[in-house]
Amino acid sequence: MKKSLAVVAIVSLLIGIICGGSMFGMAADRIFGDIDGDGKITAGDARLILRHVAKIETLKEPAQSKYPTPGTVIYNENDIKITYQLLIEKKNSSGYTLYFLIENNRNDSFYASIKALTVNNKYVVKSYFGPFVSSKDKVLNSLSISNSELADFDINKIDTISFKFEFTTYTKTIATSNEITIKLP
Repeated sequence: MKKSLAVVAIVSLLIGIICGGSMFGMAADRIFGDIDGDGKITAGDARLILRHVAKIETLKEPAQSKYPTPGTVIYNENDIKITYQLLIEKKNSSGYTLYFLIENNRNDSFYASIKALTVNNKYVVKSYFGPFVSSKDKVLNSLSISNSELADFDINKIDTISFKFEFTTYTKTIATSNEITIKLP
């Protein structure tokens, strides 16, 4: 019985590695198969599963990261709520896309824009993000960072993406968020 549970656990881990390789955060707030919470699926995760199945040790919840994970509310003020949804790495050429759910609980509409976008602490000028969000509405919007933009700043691999949100009506700025940093596994 224990051997069959161990085989099921290993197969599940392998499925997580294969299916989760290019899309981070498919399973709510964690990478499927990342048992120790370090943002990677490794042999250490398999070891933890096997030790748990063999009742040698009990799995514990990993420590919370200081960085938001998919499904995390990253801004919730001024009747505006933004949830970080997903990061997709487009391996075939183009770059990375981050998805955000923007909820407007205000009585007025606004534009949401991203300011001071940095990748690995290097300022990236181009950020095409500017959805219009009607009063009492929700919008799913994305921010794309192309490989050519990254190459302009000699960035081969993204470790962190930092930015601020700014919310404006036709006539004034409603609010600006604190800096938000997303760390890639």
